Amino acid sequence: MATFYIEPYIEMQKEYVHVKNVSRAGADDGSIEVKFWGGIAPYGVSISNKADDYHDSVDTEENHVKFDNLSPAEYLITVTDGGNNIFGFETIYVNAPEIPLTLTCVENSPTKCYGDSNAEIKLKATGGWSHYRYADSKDMEYVGNMVFGGLPASNRRFYVIDEYGVKDSVDVIVTQPDELRATIASID
Repeated sequence: MATFYIEPYIEMQKEYVHVKNVSRAGADDGSIEVKFWGGIAPYGVSISNKADDYHDSVDTEENHVKFDNLSPAEYLITVTDGGNNIFGFETIYVNAPEIPLTLTCVENSPTKCYGDSNAEIKLKATGGWSHYRYADSKDMEYVGNMVFGGLPASNRRFYVIDEYGVKDSVDVIVTQPDELRATIASID
């Protein structure tokens, strides 16, 4: 006599959803990665959005799938397992930044004396994705500080990069006072 064991069906459930937003408006470099558990392999995973009638699907034995090259939209991901059981993830959003990344110079303090290296520049980034990092064209080391000091008079370019790698720059002329010259004249 043969003995059979039938595993109970475990309903599919979400383990995680990871969204990478697009880097800038008009880009299609977003992605959604989902992982689920339960159900019966193989799985058919489909993604769609109503905005531009986008639809894609993949068949897999794995319980995780990543969809790349997505534009900003509202997406629905559905998993159908080998037993034709259907599981739908909540609506998932891929976003774009509200405004483009822009770097401006908000304070330009000249050197205190001719030939000094003590000028200071304060920058401000807006738009894009936060977690800005700034660099001076002279060393190109990105730092979290938006104030650059100890500068000599010169023409400089400063850069900002956001968390998605989008860059912008601003040119700044670091000035200095005129050189003081003394003239000694004899009076008869």
